[in-house]
Amino acid sequence: MSDSVARPASDDGTAGRDLGRVDHLRLRELLGHGPLGSVYLAVDSVADRLLAVKVLPSALSGEGPEADRLRQALLPAARFSHPRVAALRHLHTTWEADDGARALGIRKGLLLLLSDYIAGQDLGRWLQAHAGDAGRTAALLGWFAEVAEALDAAHAHGLAHGAVSPGNLRIGDDGHAHLTDLASSAELRQSLRRLGATPAGAATAGEATPAGDMQDLARLLAGALSGVPAAGAERLPLAALDARANAALAGALAADPARRPGSCRALVEACRAGLVPTAV
Repeated sequence: MSDSVARPASDDGTAGRDLGRVDHLRLRELLGHGPLGSVYLAVDSVADRLLAVKVLPSALSGEGPEADRLRQALLPAARFSHPRVAALRHLHTTWEADDGARALGIRKGLLLLLSDYIAGQDLGRWLQAHAGDAGRTAALLGWFAEVAEALDAAHAHGLAHGAVSPGNLRIGDDGHAHLTDLASSAELRQSLRRLGATPAGAATAGEATPAGDMQDLARLLAGALSGVPAAGAERLPLAALDARANAALAGALAADPARRPGSCRALVEACRAGLVPTAV
């Protein structure tokens, strides 16, 4: 288990502060909310670990063919292990929810996606908090190298992320970068599309591919280095990078696969090698 995977203080005296309880899960706080569901920090009272718990849309019930398909589709991601990827633990069907959980809209039969909680902050918040910091660019490229290595490892196991974004890249309290939601967001969008229940604001469902991951990583990297979120080829060339590094970014964003770097790690290493000294 990664050092950044937080564990609860079992006797911290804060049990009464729970938002609610669902089966063996004590919901502690709302971490975020999006079109694919709300995410809570929770204590697994059986395993004594902190989890990120995503409450999936009600269109996906705990039983039924699409829920079964989603379970099967997520098995490869659940079996994959990498120190820079938040482990997917379980797709859980709720059985009992107390009054606090029901007030949050959580009821029997809903599906919960349980993953390791990575203590820290997502990339988007980190960028806002550290705009203009000395050493920011070098730190970012180091973290992107870790994420690229994780993506390459996932691709080697036949997996693709499908939703590489600022919210799915966490800067851990351990000083490392971590990917969350490996394959799960893409598979969830596919399930909701088949049910005709795609929520408003959700990204268009499409097949997750390594090429798509590389393009998403390149957009994220260009955005982080330029200060413009989700930047694309229109932001190139970046002043922080030399011509060769800019060409690698442009190739990763191109539709022509022949122009792409050989791996996500190769893309980031080209950018690290081409970093203009004054941009460090």
